[in-house]
Amino acid sequence: MERGLFYAFASITLWGLVDASGRVAMSYFHFNPFIFACTSFTYAGVSLLLIAGLGKNGLSTLTHPHTWLWGILRVINLVCLSYAYISVTATEVAFINRISVVIAVLLSFLVLRRKPHPLLLPGFLFISGCVLWLSLRQEGGFTNPAVWSVYLAAVLNAAMALLIETHPDSKKTVGIRARCRYTGVVLLVASLLFITTAFTVNTLEAYLPNAFHQPFAAPSYTDLTKTSFQLFALFMGSLLIAPAMYVTFYAIRLLNTDNMMMVGTILPFATIAFELVLSIFNILDIRAFDGIDLLLGMGVTIGALYCLTINIINRKPHPNA
Repeated sequence: MERGLFYAFASITLWGLVDASGRVAMSYFHFNPFIFACTSFTYAGVSLLLIAGLGKNGLSTLTHPHTWLWGILRVINLVCLSYAYISVTATEVAFINRISVVIAVLLSFLVLRRKPHPLLLPGFLFISGCVLWLSLRQEGGFTNPAVWSVYLAAVLNAAMALLIETHPDSKKTVGIRARCRYTGVVLLVASLLFITTAFTVNTLEAYLPNAFHQPFAAPSYTDLTKTSFQLFALFMGSLLIAPAMYVTFYAIRLLNTDNMMMVGTILPFATIAFELVLSIFNILDIRAFDGIDLLLGMGVTIGALYCLTINIINRKPHPNA
């Protein structure tokens, strides 16, 4: 489990960098988020496949339903988060989204019949209470569709992690190159689905110009012709997203979905730390953080780390370790 925790914390560090860099792409360069995500994922997948080279199991990963379902859920997840950002701040979205810890344990029980330890219940209740409070602090509370959009994104996060944990190719890959090949194929499928979604929305908008509004308006492809866009997407995809996905998938394999979601509650604070560093160089403006939101976010993390500690103390040998 120690090796899994190492990869999990490495994942948090890399995703903190990804989130902070993504904010630079959106707020500093004003790139289209959907097209930027698609392009970055493409560069990430290609980079991993270049490292992996030719080998077996690539076709198996490409044709497996888990791979395509993960990509579909990833696209829907991005749409949900984009909608949530209309009326919920990025910090609040990040903290409310951590209800995925509780959802992941429930899904693991329903799908894998993995029973949680009874001592986890106080942690789950504490996490749920903090997230509930955060949700009620939003304009309109639970009558606000954006809040439910974050909850749906949390369900999708847990489901995607469970798909990776149960993916047959994830379990049988041995060695760095094999894991790069598996991860690269999954990312390329996701990027293909991003492209398909963008093309479909653009086509429908041509025939139904009044049917799509922000954040569901058709994405613009003009960014693709910009050198700055391509270079930043190449940087994000090859140097940040590719290793982040690699270590995340491997950490899920070593730890399981539940424990990975618990470690993931640290991510908002990692992102804030990197954003503060970027603000020193005037690349980003420091956000105005709400003190109560930060305290509730810390409560979510404390509850999750309590649950992780219980799992570590009562751990059983993991079959994929």
